[in-house]
Amino acid sequence: MKALFLYPILLFLCFQNLHATIELTCPAEDIEIQGNPNNMATMIWTPPMVETDCTDGFQLQQVRGPELGTEVFIGRYYIEYEAFEVCNPDEKVTCGFIIEATSTRPQDQFIQQEFPEELSSISKVIDINNDGALDIVGSLNNGNLVWYENEGENNWTLHLISTEYSNATVVDLDEDGDQDYIVSFPKNSSHEGLGILINDNNQNYSFKLIYDGFEFSFLESSVGNVQILDVDNDGLLDIQFNAVFEGFTGCSNCFESRHYVAFHDGNFNYSRKTIVEKDYFRYTDNGKLNGGDFDSDGDIDFVFSYVDPDDDIRLIRNNGNRVFGSYPNEAIDATDDINRIVISDLDEDGDLDIYGNRTNVLNYFSNDGAGNFILKAVPNERTLPGIPNLDYDNDGRMDLVRGFSWYENLSNLDFFEHVISDDLDDH
Repeated sequence: MKALFLYPILLFLCFQNLHATIELTCPAEDIEIQGNPNNMATMIWTPPMVETDCTDGFQLQQVRGPELGTEVFIGRYYIEYEAFEVCNPDEKVTCGFIIEATSTRPQDQFIQQEFPEELSSISKVIDINNDGALDIVGSLNNGNLVWYENEGENNWTLHLISTEYSNATVVDLDEDGDQDYIVSFPKNSSHEGLGILINDNNQNYSFKLIYDGFEFSFLESSVGNVQILDVDNDGLLDIQFNAVFEGFTGCSNCFESRHYVAFHDGNFNYSRKTIVEKDYFRYTDNGKLNGGDFDSDGDIDFVFSYVDPDDDIRLIRNNGNRVFGSYPNEAIDATDDINRIVISDLDEDGDLDIYGNRTNVLNYFSNDGAGNFILKAVPNERTLPGIPNLDYDNDGRMDLVRGFSWYENLSNLDFFEHVISDDLDDH
């Protein structure tokens, strides 16, 4: 009779455990860890709190990010934990947080320089007149295209390039030792075109038309996302750009984007070819084509992403002789919230991989060298501080300038923040 009396009590305890609840609480804010002057830091933090009424206890384990106590490069790391009750192991809870590992390396010193006339945008910092000093090409608030000559000791002289053209891409297209300018025109127009200001080695310019902006005269158009690449591998620099059209009757939010390559045939003669033409509902600059040799055949292919309607990353293969795969082409990824893509050899195996930059993205697409991609975890669960946009320190790696800081690219996913100033005027 005693055993019969205990049996229902044991059943009651098991029933209680099966319905136990568990809560896992991670830090609500980013955790900052101070490293050393060599840009290394030891990962130290307090594990998240677990609350449960399961009488058999719980198990807590880290499932993402560098482990507690390991030494890592300075930077941002995403840490994720998982917990479950012993009495109910199939129901798991997770939480995550960001570790910001900082360095004690001394910051570079910068001096704020005021120009006689304020620049609204900077196109490029480059030695325009070949005197060994870096000059600045940009646009004034009135839209005029100018360059500031660096006279040394923070003395700058303003030179006008054009009052008609703006948004310059600076490049020596004919490789004659001076800088030419790929420009949009005319200023403040609803039909924006693209052309070249050809430098005669003495800062005198002649204009060459690439695209007149009137492909659809009844639609407004704008041009952008200019890239300079030898797309057809003939030793001449070509121009890749896109045009966006809007103003469709009865659809105020509808856009069409077309991506072109202007092939350089020599002596500044160009033939234009459409690579992608696509209708979509909401335009963002995510539609930029990103050029690179993804299949290791020696010519330039393109990958790109769109927010709507496909939410995907696509590969356009260059088949040679200026022939490209048609859109829609090979889908690399179909997912939500792609916010620009980064092209880099992330796994350092000699080919170009793809990072789809979005909130807490911790995966990338690894290239097998032939343009076939496999989804993999980012090494050490790193997150990028932004899109690398220029080689600031001329070491062959793309750095990032954002806000009032520049981020030094120490390796493919390791960045060190250099604070330019905490009190610069916001221009």
